[in-house]
Amino acid sequence: MRYTFFSFLFLLLLSCQKQPTIYFKENIIKELAQGDFTLPSPYHNIPLFIVIENGEYCNSNITILYHIYQEYYKSKYKSFELFLDTVLNQKMALSKKDFYRMDVQYFQLDSEISKQYHKYSFKDFMDQYCQKEDNNNYSLKSEFYDKFSNDELNTLSYYLFINNYQTGLDDYIGKYYFRPLLSYNPNQTNE
Repeated sequence: MRYTFFSFLFLLLLSCQKQPTIYFKENIIKELAQGDFTLPSPYHNIPLFIVIENGEYCNSNITILYHIYQEYYKSKYKSFELFLDTVLNQKMALSKKDFYRMDVQYFQLDSEISKQYHKYSFKDFMDQYCQKEDNNNYSLKSEFYDKFSNDELNTLSYYLFINNYQTGLDDYIGKYYFRPLLSYNPNQTNE
């Protein structure tokens, strides 16, 4: 009887432990990790948001993460794909030293945008800051272009990123777009 009780208690405690959040499924990680990286990845221009020690975040890209993996983490991870899974799903915070001499943006999450993200559903959060363009594509509402600081824009982009949206900038007209991550296949040809 005692053994059954303790077994039940142990299983109950295990089931109550908070499971780590998985933001990115295996197929997305696998797609981002493909290639030999002798040339920049076709996904080089997709901003990837990484947790940095001391509560900071970093706006980086796949090429930089590959170089960091090669330089500092290749002996710790069997593959680049496993490393990506760890950092993109926020199972580990990287150090600023890992990004030494790399062109990245560091930022703190904006408290007001974070509060809105945690207060509302994701759809309501997007509706507050974004306008629908077509299908699942959105753009930043025009009223935020002059108001948003760099940290605010990075915070919004970060929250959209962990919900599988990528940020893009049409620098010709100066408009920020958000679309489902990897919805654009760079290897696809228009025939």
